[in-house]
Amino acid sequence: WIHEYSPYHLLDANDPPTYLYYHDIPELGREAKDPTHTGNYGLGLKQRCDELGIECEIVHKGSPNPKYRRTSDFLITKLLSHNN
Repeated sequence: WIHEYSPYHLLDANDPPTYLYYHDIPELGREAKDPTHTGNYGLGLKQRCDELGIECEIVHKGSPNPKYRRTSDFLITKLLSHNN
């Protein structure tokens, strides 16, 4: 059932731009209490988006220079550009 509900497995090249925000800094190789809700999962999801050509931005506390600091900034920009 994981394949049926997992965002990773449900992605396809026709999906819209995606914004991923995590409070924690990804720490690959470190065990997480809830691995599906961590920056580590986000990195894997971002990689999958990149493979499929889906625009995706991942932001977390340690992000050096995110293009969009807030989810609302991302959504407003994408919605406005879609209408033009």
